[in-house]
Amino acid sequence: MEDEEIKRRPGRLWAGIAIAVVVVALAVAIIATLTFGSGDRICRGVVVSGVKLGGMTRTQAAGTLCDWARARANKRVILTALDSRWIGKLPDFGARVDWRKAVDQAYSVGRTGNIVKRVICVLTSHGGGKRFTVPTAVDDAHVRKTVSKVARAVNRPHKDARLSEDDGRLEIVQDAVGIKLVENAAVKAVSEALCSDKLIVPLPVVAEKPEV
Repeated sequence: MEDEEIKRRPGRLWAGIAIAVVVVALAVAIIATLTFGSGDRICRGVVVSGVKLGGMTRTQAAGTLCDWARARANKRVILTALDSRWIGKLPDFGARVDWRKAVDQAYSVGRTGNIVKRVICVLTSHGGGKRFTVPTAVDDAHVRKTVSKVARAVNRPHKDARLSEDDGRLEIVQDAVGIKLVENAAVKAVSEALCSDKLIVPLPVVAEKPEV
């Protein structure tokens, strides 16, 4: 029995050491995560709209995304309908790049959620929420107003065929197909484009056939 007990002791010793190592590693990981949370750095691996913010301070990230948003807002958005084009920038269509919200979201990575998710985010290149796009706030009423202006320029009512008499002569007036912008679908297309990187937006147009 004594021999068996002696044989068991090394196994128990190594098991105890392994448990102690795991406990210490977990403690170190948790302390590192909590220390990170009290700092001012963006979690490593955070990428916003293709811009790498990991390791930056909150102020640095704000400046970087502000510059990105300014460049994004200055890009031309082109609406097309048949052979006509309307060109403007994001603010002209009632859109605003919300880079401040993106900075807040980037800063929250590794600082919110349960401790396991936070540890994974802080100590590894993995973790949820590290890649996202800068949100764009769109004023639907402004977009609809813009689309209505386009519709007034595009729409052409159809003409029915008719007979007319001029000094006893009978004339036939030919019919003509009309053109109409599908406004609800156009508003949706423009809004979706403003929230993405799409810069050319084809607007839906349908033909209106004559009744006669």
